[in-house]
Amino acid sequence: MKNIIYLSCLFLLLATACSEDDPFEGDNSAPEPFQVTVTSRGPATADLEWNATTDPDGDSITYAVEISGRKVISGLKTNKYKLTGLHADSTYNGHVVAIDKRGAYTPAGFKILPTPDRILLTTGNYIDGLSSLDENGTVSWRFGYPVSAVPAVSGDTIFAGADKLYAAKVSDGKLLWTNSDAPVQLRATAILHYQHKLYYTASTKTVAVNAVTGATLWSVTRSGTGNIAVSNGLLYTVTNGHLYALDMSNGNLKWDFPTSGFTTSPRVKDGIVYVASHASNNVWEGYLYAVDAVTGAAKWQVKFPGQVVQPNDGVIGSPTVSGNLVCLPVYTHPQTGVTGNVMAVNTTSGAIVWQTPVGGNIALADATGIYVVSGSVISKLDKTTGAVNWSVAGTYRSEATIADDKLYIFTGNSNDAAISVFSTATGAKLKSINFTLVFNPFILVLKGGKTYYPATSGMNPLN
Repeated sequence: MKNIIYLSCLFLLLATACSEDDPFEGDNSAPEPFQVTVTSRGPATADLEWNATTDPDGDSITYAVEISGRKVISGLKTNKYKLTGLHADSTYNGHVVAIDKRGAYTPAGFKILPTPDRILLTTGNYIDGLSSLDENGTVSWRFGYPVSAVPAVSGDTIFAGADKLYAAKVSDGKLLWTNSDAPVQLRATAILHYQHKLYYTASTKTVAVNAVTGATLWSVTRSGTGNIAVSNGLLYTVTNGHLYALDMSNGNLKWDFPTSGFTTSPRVKDGIVYVASHASNNVWEGYLYAVDAVTGAAKWQVKFPGQVVQPNDGVIGSPTVSGNLVCLPVYTHPQTGVTGNVMAVNTTSGAIVWQTPVGGNIALADATGIYVVSGSVISKLDKTTGAVNWSVAGTYRSEATIADDKLYIFTGNSNDAAISVFSTATGAKLKSINFTLVFNPFILVLKGGKTYYPATSGMNPLN
């Protein structure tokens, strides 16, 4: 009703104004009826297109667009328009109005639905390295370039890479630009998007790229073995034996913190960087460090028996920070009879709060618990006590991604490969989305205008 009143008032004024100049206004005919189509829907945008209409009297026609009773633009002479500033989880009703030069008008309605939930799956293939699926497994598009890195999403753009860095549209997979200056060669490297820039580690370099144009902003010869974290103008990356802080504007080194050896990807929270390391494959002890994010000074360190776990070639996992706890899966010596241990440490004091003998190589968290994933079991631990709430055995081939109350992970073998969806509350399997067996897969979930990432991605703390 509001739309009808608004349109009536708006075009009554237009018609009145025109009739003062044209004594034949009473004989004026409105433009012919036409239809509007919403051709694409992004998290904050929608593209409208309509068939060009004609006027029975031969008058010239312009178009106005209104949405939810608000005029967006008038005087258009084209039959396309992109709406911006929308909310991903909202429904909008509106009109495109054809107006002739004497004020007669014909409205055509349209409806914009919420952004559909999507699953983006990297496959590592050189033909279809990235696929977009709905929750029923229907593929809407496949990206015909190799993708081995964990992608990042901003609005309607996804950034991915392998031999090159790519940008494509989330809505249809259309390629926007490529950058081959510094290939994303490390398998399981995660691309990080922050303030319209991309950051990632290549085999021998750390690189910054303009996310809009794809132009390389800077590249420094400082190899990384883990993924990147950012905070307060600094970029944190690691290599064996070092945690580095770089100036995000130019890549210059700000400080260098020495670690004991193989070093996890960093995590930053409340001005503290957390990393863990162990000396070598023959040494069964390691350290979890808390480092001042600005100065690089050590806050505390905790020694533990065992080694940090390397879940994928070329990249090591990372601690998980949840509330006042930092949690770390530890690989214990085979002679102990326990294949793994999860350690939770107080973020302020460095005191060990609990340890649970659960095997796994990746930990992630939500508001309700800590999840530990290995190749054969997923376990959910109580954040306060470390007790196992539930565990589910299976064949797991990817890191897990948590979106709201669901956990997504790639499961199975060649004859039963699928994206499996579990309830985070109970561990019950909710759905299996059949898919061809792929290697080194990563799952991103787009839900309600937000993107949820695998555990090792530096994008999770930025969400």
